[in-house]
Formats: sequence, C-alpha cells, structure tokens
Amino acid sequence: MVTAAADEAGLTHVPDCSPPGSPDSPDLLVLGPDVPLADALQCVRSLPGVRCVLLAETPDTDGVVAAIGAGARGYLPADIGTHGLARALADVLAGQVAVPRALGGSALRSVVGPMGPDAASTGTGLTRREMTVADLLVAGMTDREIADTLTLSTRTVHSHVTSIRRKLGARNRTEAVTRYQAARRRSGS
Repeated sequence: MVTAAADEAGLTHVPDCSPPGSPDSPDLLVLGPDVPLADALQCVRSLPGVRCVLLAETPDTDGVVAAIGAGARGYLPADIGTHGLARALADVLAGQVAVPRALGGSALRSVVGPMGPDAASTGTGLTRREMTVADLLVAGMTDREIADTLTLSTRTVHSHVTSIRRKLGARNRTEAVTRYQAARRRSGS
C-alpha cells in the first residue's frame, strides 16, 4: 500500500535511505505498524531533517502526542487506504501535520500547549498566543478547528491570523506558514 500511495502521490519509493543531509537522503519516511512505537519514535528523533509519518494499527491520542512530540509529521491508521495515504503524504510534504481528525485537536493542543513557546525564541515578534495559532496553522487546521482547539471565537482566531500575516510580512496564510516555519528552523525551536 505504501508503494502504491507513493506512486499516486508522485513520489519515488526507495526501500533504503541515506543519512539526512546527504544528496540521496529522503524527503519523507513512512514507518509501518510493524515497527514498535518506541523504535519508531527513536527513528524519528534520529532523523530531524526527514519528514516521518507513522502508521499504527489503532491510533490513539497518546500515540499522536508521542509521535508529533518526537518530530513526526504524521500519525495515521494503517488501514487508511491508498488514496487517503497519498493525500496525507502530499499534505506532509506541503508542510502540514497528518493526524486523524478525531484525534487532531486534543492531541495537537497537548503537544503545542495552550500558550506555545516564548516569542523571543523564534525572533518573529509574535506573541505566545500568535505562535500557538501559527503552530496550528502549520498543522493544517482551519480557523474553526483552531477556535475549537483553543476555545476561542473564530473572529479572535481570524484577528490572530491577520496579526501573524502582518508581523511576518505575508500576503496570505500559506506564505505566513512558510515564513513562520523558516523562522522556527532558523531559531532551532
């Protein structure tokens, strides 16, 4: 299924990979449900420059929190199907986080926290709340999903997104996400 999904997403399936940073290192690594979670998390932590997606027989909130907290970009059910996996892999390559919708809000809130890291840590000038909203934008959430996750009104979320765009000099949400991710990479946070 992973090979078929990779083909559908226009990716090349390579069974073995080179270390991160080398010219042949992968952009994406999918770890199947046969890999124990502890081993998968160790693998994710050892490959910080590679987007990792974990497949689980029965994804749960604890698994999502552990996977995303370790740096994985996705934690999905193993029975997601070829088309669903292809969409998820494309989303991950586009900078989003892929988790089951039913688990996404509460799990991401656990990882990001209600207030996020200090604004000074990224050098963006964003407030803690704006950074939390930006983290959820990076995760691919809509204003409504962010509002539900943070217990805010959609109008308040929209105000935060507008402020984020202004502070980052972005014309739209996509550009804001890209600039925010670049600032986080530069700051190492």
